[in-house]
Amino acid sequence: MKKIRFVLIILLSLFVSGCVRTRGYSGPELPPEQIATIRFGTGPSNIDLVRSVVDTIEANFLGIDMLPGLHDYLVDVSAKGAYTNCFAYKTVDFDDLNECLQKNAVCDCFEYLTVYKRCSFPLTYLTCEGDFQSAPGHRYEIEVENAARGIVTRVRDDETNRQLGEHSCIVTGQSSGQENLYQGTGRATAAANGFFYCP
Repeated sequence: MKKIRFVLIILLSLFVSGCVRTRGYSGPELPPEQIATIRFGTGPSNIDLVRSVVDTIEANFLGIDMLPGLHDYLVDVSAKGAYTNCFAYKTVDFDDLNECLQKNAVCDCFEYLTVYKRCSFPLTYLTCEGDFQSAPGHRYEIEVENAARGIVTRVRDDETNRQLGEHSCIVTGQSSGQENLYQGTGRATAAANGFFYCP
């Protein structure tokens, strides 16, 4: 029983420690009105954050608390491009179909058929860098967004709702990936994707 309690305490402390922002300053913990809180996010759904750094300190997914002042930040992101070279394929849940056949004489195979599309997409890796001045007690959002001139970061002060700056991101690499996109089940979905026979 003591072992279980000890393990639960360890797990709880790990969970709680994972639910606080990174502290980007040394010394005792300061009240919110004496620090600047910086959070990172992405506007469009095709951009994913890979790494966020402020003044060489890596932030966790909740952000980072810093002493007020001038900050340099770096954000690494990946941006997924449009789907190309898509092709449809079907799968049949033969376990459920056979179970139906054992219970019934009449089973519609199309009810157990699912259609997917496998699509390729380009993946671009970018690094975004910039700086801004923070004030005590303020919260800041650094958003990675699409703009007319490409992918940029925008720094916004939540307290004043003012944009403090916009910085361009540079491409650091490219690759490609594939994704299976669910299309649906049943006879109509199958026919719409060119499957007229089951299995």
